Amino acid sequence: MKASVKAGQIIEWLKADYDLGHGHSMAVYALLTGKKKPGD
Repeated sequence: MKASVKAGQIIEWLKADYDLGHGHSMAVYALLTGKKKPGD
């Protein structure tokens, strides 16, 4: 993931393309950026 991509952009993409809610989108974002690991 490029450093120039903002969290809001990822969240909106997940909401639009995958119909995820805000909380689930934030969880996926945290996994993609390494802030959380599976099972946390």
